[in-house]
Amino acid sequence: MRAFYSTQKHLRVFILGTPEGWQVSVYDLPKHQWVENDGHIEPMLKTAKSAAHEKVSLMLGKTAPELKWH
Repeated sequence: MRAFYSTQKHLRVFILGTPEGWQVSVYDLPKHQWVENDGHIEPMLKTAKSAAHEKVSLMLGKTAPELKWH
């Protein structure tokens, strides 16, 4: 299993590699709770990263800068 994460302001985004594909989840650091964990599986890593960027942009209310993945 592979995993990637990125932090943007107060949100930490996780991309988890599962046998079925890639799952995107968002965690709110100050509130210590998951804010986006719908269980949707993306077929490719590229689409998962795009979905993660879109989710963060929606939560911030503006276009998020490029996410740096670790």
